[in-house]
Amino acid sequence: MSYNLCDYLKQLKDSRRKEGLRHPLWAVIAMIIMAIISGQQGLKGFARFMKANDQELTKAFELKHGVPSFGTIRTILLQLDLEELQKMFIRWMRPYFRDEKRAHLDALWLSLDGKGLSSTVQNAHNPLQDFVMMVSLFAQNSGLTMAIEPFHNKKSSESQVVRDLIQKLGLKDVIFTLDAAHCQKKH
Repeated sequence: MSYNLCDYLKQLKDSRRKEGLRHPLWAVIAMIIMAIISGQQGLKGFARFMKANDQELTKAFELKHGVPSFGTIRTILLQLDLEELQKMFIRWMRPYFRDEKRAHLDALWLSLDGKGLSSTVQNAHNPLQDFVMMVSLFAQNSGLTMAIEPFHNKKSSESQVVRDLIQKLGLKDVIFTLDAAHCQKKH
């Protein structure tokens, strides 16, 4: 059983044309994850991180053409199937939940919370907005985000997404902390 994230990233389907392909999808996504972990945000931050660490990343990922440019990063993220990435991430994290050595430490106390992404708001003065929200599952003891689930607030509710995420991960015998929005008699 592999805990290596790159092994899972290599399973992502690359929708780009094969002609002129200079950077493997899995390597670019891994570098973006590294940039995020290093505190970078957005496309420019990702590109700055890669350029600043060009030699190390080129060697580590065996890149023939150096690190990807801003345009390549943007193109990849625009074409990326986020649902497939999310499923891959959950597959990668699933063994973590089932590891008996860690189960009693990390997976006992999990927090779930949803946040609206303000950058997705179309018209701030319209009370009937449709914007993207993210539900995150966070392990308190380890400090790791175990899963994320994006959704549109007009298509689903945070409560439903939380229930679906718990069911999808097959979590049992854990303590969940949720905000008051989830206190409903019918559930």
